[in-house]
Amino acid sequence: MPSPNLLDTLPELVREGLLSAEQAERIRARYAEPQEQSGNRLLLLFSILGGLLIGLGVILVVAHNWADLPRWLRTVLAFLPLMVGQGIVGYALVKRSESAGWKEGGAAFLFLAVGACLALVSQIYHIPGELEGFLFAWSLLTVALLFVPGSLVATLLYIGTITWYAVATRESSWSTDHFPWWYMALLAPALMVYVRAWRERGTSVGFFWLGLFLAISMAIGSQLFWADGRLEVALAIAGLATAYCAVPFAHIGRPLRTGPFPVIGMLALLGVLVFTSYRDNWSSMQHDRDMDPGELANVLVQLAIGIIAYVMLLRVRKPFAGTLLPETLGVLVLAYAAAMISPDAATVLVNGWLLVLGIQGVRGGLEQDSLSRMNLGLAIISGTIALRFFDMDINDALKGLVFIALGIGFLVMNLRLIAQRKKRGHA
Repeated sequence: MPSPNLLDTLPELVREGLLSAEQAERIRARYAEPQEQSGNRLLLLFSILGGLLIGLGVILVVAHNWADLPRWLRTVLAFLPLMVGQGIVGYALVKRSESAGWKEGGAAFLFLAVGACLALVSQIYHIPGELEGFLFAWSLLTVALLFVPGSLVATLLYIGTITWYAVATRESSWSTDHFPWWYMALLAPALMVYVRAWRERGTSVGFFWLGLFLAISMAIGSQLFWADGRLEVALAIAGLATAYCAVPFAHIGRPLRTGPFPVIGMLALLGVLVFTSYRDNWSSMQHDRDMDPGELANVLVQLAIGIIAYVMLLRVRKPFAGTLLPETLGVLVLAYAAAMISPDAATVLVNGWLLVLGIQGVRGGLEQDSLSRMNLGLAIISGTIALRFFDMDINDALKGLVFIALGIGFLVMNLRLIAQRKKRGHA
């Protein structure tokens, strides 16, 4: 980092002939940029918070005296925040087109105002309806904010709303086959915004949050299309998780912040492996009823997504190179086929693969000098061994000794890596 007084010394350096005026201006532009960006980010943050707080404050103030107001006045007040929000967004587009703070703050206020207006009008005129209907209407009326003015905060609020809609729709009819199909259509605009952000500002913090919200939303939404739980659901989850793990490889050579996708994909794959590491789960597969055509199609679609993602991954990555997580889908499909003949074979295959992932994680952590990766590998190995010991009917004292040995292994490996780092630092 440069000295804080560097910019102040530029005129003197120019007078002494050490720098030309053009060089001084280039240095000033180079080192003044971070401060300007920091100020813009701070202004943007306060604009967003201001828009949200004002919107919530207006709702609370009006709600306090709501019952004492006549119907016509309540109707006017219901639409007033909506009109104010539209005015702010219009002003931001016409007069403050270069100000992200005005756009984000105005869009956040307008998004909340639309929801408040819908809720208040329904209450004033006693319009019947369910929560999912309200959330669906709210999403439809605010989808334009994703593109005009193109607000990140409005997009995040929109993704949260459509996810809430999908969950509410499924919860209201969990015993039937009423699935939130409209969620998939509502998700399309958010995906369009994500692809555009990928191309224009993929290294920004905002893009990271957009990816995080989108990854969580799709992970939740994809699991709302099952009539009941069965083993094939785990395969479908593994298919989508494999696609998540492949996202970072889709931009080799470009520093994009796609971290949320591989992290969620990794956790999902490990969760599926732990679930399928029990023999009873493979045995139950032989007693399950025939799959409904809709459920079968859902499984096949998510599996196809994972397979296509893995095939595309082979264009930039050799099989079994680096992390072995993408190959987990193939192991699970192979275990599923083996379980039709012998559940024991499927169980051994999954537990063996967990140990392979753990060993590979420890090795990679040592080679790359990464404590987090090494500890993840140790956690996979230790967790697999611990789960199998809980399954076995053996003496508690022996179980205790095993856990002590695992704890010592954690300490020894961490101390070894720390010593390795110090040695490299002095080398």
